Amino acid sequence: MKNMNKQIGSALAVALLLGGSFAQAQQHSVGQAEFVHGVTVAQQPGQAPRFLAKGDPLAQGDVVNTGSRGFAVLSLKDGSKMTLRPNTSFAVEKFAHGAGEESLAMRLFRGGMRAISGLIGKRNPAGSQLSTPTATIGIRGTEFDARICTGDCQREAQTTRGMKPVRAPDPTVARIALVQGAATATGTDGVPRILTSGAALYNGESVRTGRNAYAVLAFRDRSKVTLTSDTNLKLENVRFEPRQPDQGSFVVRLLGGGIRALTGLLGKRDPRAVRFNTAVATIGIRGTGVDIYEHQHCFEVPADVPKPAAGAKQSSGKGKKAEPAPPPVKAARQECADNAVFASTWDGAATIEAAGKEQPVEKDQTGVFNPKRGAPELLAALPDFIRDETAPRPDKVEADFDGMFEVKKVEDYAPGTYLGTRSGHTQLCGSAGCVDLGAWETGLLADGSDRPVRIEPNPGFLYNDPYPTPDEADERTLRLIELVSPGGEPGTGICTP
Repeated sequence: MKNMNKQIGSALAVALLLGGSFAQAQQHSVGQAEFVHGVTVAQQPGQAPRFLAKGDPLAQGDVVNTGSRGFAVLSLKDGSKMTLRPNTSFAVEKFAHGAGEESLAMRLFRGGMRAISGLIGKRNPAGSQLSTPTATIGIRGTEFDARICTGDCQREAQTTRGMKPVRAPDPTVARIALVQGAATATGTDGVPRILTSGAALYNGESVRTGRNAYAVLAFRDRSKVTLTSDTNLKLENVRFEPRQPDQGSFVVRLLGGGIRALTGLLGKRDPRAVRFNTAVATIGIRGTGVDIYEHQHCFEVPADVPKPAAGAKQSSGKGKKAEPAPPPVKAARQECADNAVFASTWDGAATIEAAGKEQPVEKDQTGVFNPKRGAPELLAALPDFIRDETAPRPDKVEADFDGMFEVKKVEDYAPGTYLGTRSGHTQLCGSAGCVDLGAWETGLLADGSDRPVRIEPNPGFLYNDPYPTPDEADERTLRLIELVSPGGEPGTGICTP
């Protein structure tokens, strides 16, 4: 009886501890468990661990641990969701989602996770990060998979599923080299995403800058294009050969505003492959640095003063000898247009092609096509709005093209931190540098290294993971996984911690 009372007392003490821990999690909840399979526990520092079940609250500071055959789907109050794989240890260290103070700091101690960022990552792209023992991951409003690999990833890579390479459906054609103010990119889904330095851009996307903002785009062929304030540029047909960036096509469409363009390898090899289209004209290039605007503006065009009638003499007054007529002089006239297209060349040469006619625009010349005039022509002077442009010329902006686009081919998946991006933009950082990752790009910070690299092919153990992404974690899928229990080692049971 004495032993039984002692056991009951111990059980009550544990229950009280767990109850207190649960109550505190409810009071300081930042999210909850959406689904739990197997043994998953959460623990506040200095407190007893508590088992997690579906619907249980998750508090800031909770360290969540999944068992060897367990996994959990968690959600945060800003809409962020994550699937924690087996043998994973994870914590939400800081969570704030009030207007103007959005920030999220998470830590992955071991294992792996598949995540979708919420409003914090979308509203404040610089305010979300995930730390591992050796790396820091910047989350810029995205979907990603992170994995701390030991020998397990190498073993998985040798399976049928893990050996299957994953290729990008639409590779990165450009990255943001510099951005000042608000800039967004919109793809075929019609959903804009905020752009930060290093963000990837894809063929078919439209890039916009806000008022008093600018962005410098660096392309695979080493072209650079500055978007000035209030500009909308569509990457209409921008494609480069994977290993030969001087081959492909570079066709963009200016839908409003202005760009400052410096053509790269493709323009030098095949100028005909580079075109800047507008609603009323096309700008062609010959190894060019050119500013192009589509604006409502007034400007000066040259005009000849009519010659005096043949044989006419000018008299200086009564009794004075008549003087011959002076030669005609150049003057300037003002014109205004709602949708004029301007091209001002500062390197090489360009052409304005419109209404079946072509106007060369040599270095230090400015041309215009005013649809009211019916033909492109040269201007008498550089318009003030071009002269006063404050967005930097692209040749004045440094761009690390090797760092932006270099990819290392791997055949053996060494231990380290792997980061795979399914959409949006992430950044993998070590102590000596960072690498930016766009959709369907993978980064690796190998153990013992301080500098991450972008790798190919995309490893199947990340992108073909049998554990679902949190948006695919419906009850039917999860119940099937319960039955199959992928990843479990022989001899382990569902309740193995």
